[in-house]
Amino acid sequence: MKLKDIALMYKVDANEFSRFLISNQLEYKKGLLSGFVVDNSRVDSYVTMFRQDLAKKAEQERKRKRAEEEARIRAAEEAKKQALLEAERKAKEEEQRNERIVIAQKAFAEMEQQEIKELDSIEEGERSNYIMANSVKLSKEKLIGEWRQSGASYADNDLFGLWITGFKYTGKDGVVSVTSHSMARNTDSVCVYVTGDETGKSYLYACGSTNGFCHSFGELAFSDDNNYFTLRCKSSSFLFERIG
Repeated sequence: MKLKDIALMYKVDANEFSRFLISNQLEYKKGLLSGFVVDNSRVDSYVTMFRQDLAKKAEQERKRKRAEEEARIRAAEEAKKQALLEAERKAKEEEQRNERIVIAQKAFAEMEQQEIKELDSIEEGERSNYIMANSVKLSKEKLIGEWRQSGASYADNDLFGLWITGFKYTGKDGVVSVTSHSMARNTDSVCVYVTGDETGKSYLYACGSTNGFCHSFGELAFSDDNNYFTLRCKSSSFLFERIG
């Protein structure tokens, strides 16, 4: 029986059936003009085998899709779980950071009150040192974490204007911190220091070297939630946001 007649009689796809015959090395003839020809006595069994093969492949495809869907659901559930854990971790870090800042702010306020009470007995220089030490301590607590530059107006050779877009502060001055680079997707290093003056103002000094030494020095001003700060340099200003 000719292939086209088999396809018509048994309602099968001629191309798929011919590929099935070839791949399974089943017996058939190929005429010069008539195409595939299968012995009439074998047609029924071949068609049955072909349909079983199609059903098997369809079942395998269903299983594959089901396995993919189950894997996708598991991955989504795991991602959701990890996101919740990360949110809990960040919330705990935020709570701990706020607790540290509150303690530092309380100590700063208490010291100021003590200085007011003892204004007559404390020398001017000593009082200024107390104010500076406590303002620096408070600013260091607020600055602990990872920061990313989110806005800048700069001139001259400020480090944050030239190539550093972010930094990580550990709470200890001079510790080399991993930073983000403005010109490429690699990382570099910068040393960060926090200092202050007798008026209670705090300043950040950052220095590093990429294609030549550069630095930034400016006054720190934190937002109420301590998740942003501005750095006002001599002829530049930068806005940073907390990312960790």
